[in-house]
Amino acid sequence: MALPSSKETSSLNELQKKLDQGTLTNVRLKRSNLPPEESVDASDWSKDIIDDYGEPGQSSSWRKIKNFLVIAVVFFVASLGIASIVILRGGNLISNANINLDLRGPVSVKSGDVLHLQVGIINHNKVSLEAARVLVEYPDGTRSATDATQNFVRENYNLGTIKKDEVVNRSFDALVFGGQGVQQKVKLIFEYRLVGSNNIFSKEKDFVYTISDAPITMAVDLPTEMNAGREFDFTIELVSNSPTILSDLLLDVSYPPGFQFKSADIPSAPDGHVWHLGDLASGAKKKVTITGFLSGQENELKSFRFVVGPAQNQTDGQTAFAYADALKNLVIRNPFVSANLALNNQSGDEIVVLPAENINGQITWANNLTTDIKNLQLELKIDGSIINRRSIDAVSGFYRSQDDKILWNKETSADFETLTPNDKKQTGLTFSILSLSSLRDTLARNPQAKLTLVVTGERQTASNQSETVRTEISKIVKVLSVPQLATQLLFNSGPFSNVGSVNPKVDQQTSYTVVWSVANPYNEVKEAQVVATLPVYVDWQSTISPADEKLSYNSSTRQLTWALGLLPAGSGFDSAPREVSFQVTFTPSLSQIGIAPTMVSATVLTGKDSFANTPVSFSRGALTTSSLNEPKEGASVGIVSE
Repeated sequence: MALPSSKETSSLNELQKKLDQGTLTNVRLKRSNLPPEESVDASDWSKDIIDDYGEPGQSSSWRKIKNFLVIAVVFFVASLGIASIVILRGGNLISNANINLDLRGPVSVKSGDVLHLQVGIINHNKVSLEAARVLVEYPDGTRSATDATQNFVRENYNLGTIKKDEVVNRSFDALVFGGQGVQQKVKLIFEYRLVGSNNIFSKEKDFVYTISDAPITMAVDLPTEMNAGREFDFTIELVSNSPTILSDLLLDVSYPPGFQFKSADIPSAPDGHVWHLGDLASGAKKKVTITGFLSGQENELKSFRFVVGPAQNQTDGQTAFAYADALKNLVIRNPFVSANLALNNQSGDEIVVLPAENINGQITWANNLTTDIKNLQLELKIDGSIINRRSIDAVSGFYRSQDDKILWNKETSADFETLTPNDKKQTGLTFSILSLSSLRDTLARNPQAKLTLVVTGERQTASNQSETVRTEISKIVKVLSVPQLATQLLFNSGPFSNVGSVNPKVDQQTSYTVVWSVANPYNEVKEAQVVATLPVYVDWQSTISPADEKLSYNSSTRQLTWALGLLPAGSGFDSAPREVSFQVTFTPSLSQIGIAPTMVSATVLTGKDSFANTPVSFSRGALTTSSLNEPKEGASVGIVSE
């Protein structure tokens, strides 16, 4: 087919441009005369033109419309089918919304009375609910309605199968306790399964009630703020609201950290926080007054908890449940006279020391008042047997050995006569910890000492009355356990037979037995392990004795690890030490002539002291061929030769 002339091509381009711009109006197309001998065949058209405009019924737009219509028809037919099935079969769809849970009871109940709950369950689903059960979760302190000593946390009730539109009713009883006005919540959980399914479905319902009255009214008179270190009193008054006698009452007071119990007007248990009060008649009262003091930082919040109830028994000091429960808070204010005790520059409540360690103590005190404090006295009490009493030396103080107290006052130094406002002073002391052998003789387990510093003085009040000011702080000193590790290299003895010579020969294989032993004088050590490495010229023989010891070798890192785990206090002292043996070999090289090659690198024992809550470690140097623990055969034992 002949191509259009350049003139005709220009006209076509101009026409195409107007079509693209939308400005084609009143245009007459000039027809060109085609040569008569040529005919145009559609098969010769450019494929691009066919792709752009398409043959009849095969354009891309038509194909998209046709596909969309087909998908829409299929979806519509499927929807009609599903809807028909649901309608014809009655719609067996399961929903929690079709299960009605009704939980009813009193909105208020007296503490110690029975709470009656009624539960109604209606199944509005089109199918049965199988393996149905009800779980009832009660608040803390709830007791069985039939046995008040039995704690009631959760009850389970099996209901079996609940049919379509079936109604199930159940009732629950429990003894509830709590403080007056306290809101408590019972949670009901309904569980079920569907026919042919192992899945468990559930629905929950909560019921809230209020404790309207308690059999005992408890009133606590506790200051809202107090100076640190200042002695103070607080009272707990109990009044019976019960028409009957309340038997075997027990008062339990939980103190905050930093509180020091001093005394009470009614004798308590030895720990100072439990009182067995006996019986309380209807309308009767009992009052307990407690004396003590607090340590802490400025604005620190301290919480006291008070619980009264019948004793669970006469020995364990616990309430079976609570008739009344109260929480009271107190804010710490700066003490009138502040004090601090630092040991080896450590000011925490606990410090950890080593056997035979020398301790430098520094005591500071300051006046936080706007008036003078006179006649100051410092008293440091030492409780414990870890300190070498002969080593105690107090700067400007006096150590009284009969009661293990160090005293400072105006008789020992003029610094204690008067402390002016905002004035700060200090003094010091030194002592040493007993040696390991002495500690073993006095305390075989968890050695520690408690140092208690009491600072007292006198100040004039606004009414010109003399008042004693007092601050007390304490510090615990714990001695860190020192687990010990022994390492040996053997040739002629031990659990294995060795080859070669005590004095290794070049190119001749020699084997040795390595023995590790571990002892622990006091304080349990956990996570203990021993680690070492083998040089590149030493080979591991995979022989261990005893075979049940957890000794492993990593061929990639050449590291040996003995996982000891727990080291009981006294191992190797009160009982045999932990011990493991293993065998290694090496073939000396010419480059090692005249030396004693290393067989095992430096060996390290690590762990954590459970009592002191502090990591511990002990190490031994490398074992060489000259480290043989054998009778010496000349001065050159273990030296490589040809």
